[in-house]
Amino acid sequence: RRPQHHGLTSHSWLQAHLQDGRRMRLEVFADVGIAETIFELGQRAPEGEVYDGRSAGPHELVRPLNIDRLRRIAVDAADQPYSITESNCHHFVLKVWNEVVIESLQCSHYPDRVKTGLIWGASKSLGELLFGAASAAGAGGEPR
Repeated sequence: RRPQHHGLTSHSWLQAHLQDGRRMRLEVFADVGIAETIFELGQRAPEGEVYDGRSAGPHELVRPLNIDRLRRIAVDAADQPYSITESNCHHFVLKVWNEVVIESLQCSHYPDRVKTGLIWGASKSLGELLFGAASAAGAGGEPR
């Protein structure tokens, strides 16, 4: 949860523990796109919570993963323009996660999905109210 938003929103990122002891944090933002942060051995990373117990060990990866492959997967996962309802930080992490973990750990849900659906529904309803049903229908499809 993001304290500056009074707990109403959250932010997702992916953290990988590298073989040399460093940690790599990958996240995506509307204004800058993908952000990569490397935390050196012993350097404290900002605190957060693991969503729904999602943590994977080396034996739970589809195949061995190195930093270059993880970066390529992240770039591919962020290939769409940022969208609050269809391509946000939660979608990004979900795509990367599902690409690297074994099938039994893959997921289809993410934090704030209910709020995202409410935002999408409210924006569509507001569009219909302001611009008519035809304009709102052409403004975009349903969230995925």
